[in-house]
Amino acid sequence: MRHPKGFIVVLVAVALVCIFCIGHGSALMPSETKEELQQVQGENQEQQEEQDAQASKPSSQKSVGSVTAIGDSVMLGAAPAIQETIPDCVVDAKESRQVKEAIEIVKSLEQQDTLGDTVIIALGTNGPFDVSTGQDLIDQIGKDRTIYWVTVYGEYLQWQDESNDAINALAKQNYNVCIIDWAGAAVDHPEWFWKDGIHLRPEGQKAYAQLLLTSIS
Repeated sequence: MRHPKGFIVVLVAVALVCIFCIGHGSALMPSETKEELQQVQGENQEQQEEQDAQASKPSSQKSVGSVTAIGDSVMLGAAPAIQETIPDCVVDAKESRQVKEAIEIVKSLEQQDTLGDTVIIALGTNGPFDVSTGQDLIDQIGKDRTIYWVTVYGEYLQWQDESNDAINALAKQNYNVCIIDWAGAAVDHPEWFWKDGIHLRPEGQKAYAQLLLTSIS
């Protein structure tokens, strides 16, 4: 079927606009959303600096809690609320952290004798992971510790179900792994989140921390 030349020109123009939008998503992001993300990044940077200062201390001066929480930027933002709600919890969280990175973190904490008897894992937001990678992390933590894995939630997160399927599979095949269903708790509370649908406002941070406490108690 032949199309008039004008039709082809319109298609080309639309295609170029689409490419521009994909390549310049941040430029087209509403200023309000940009400001929220900058605020989240600033708060996370402050928390990261506090964690780095703690990590640089000699082993004898480091905080040792009965609960260790290892997570990504969602947990990093909620760290003050977690530590207020669970005083004997030591949080090790970092932006963009993947599940496979946590294996070396656990090794380091074990070497320093600072890994708690209860370990909370909140990873899977920054990308899907396979069950074998999750199992490697669980094996490194060990069967003598109780592990709680927090399900992933993001209103627009494409791999939420994939990550949560892996988490649920790991809980089924490991007797010492329990689920903290953040996805189930969060889905009816959009007011807990900034506009990205992932990172938490102050009320969301408190709810997150309270869910952790309730789940491990």
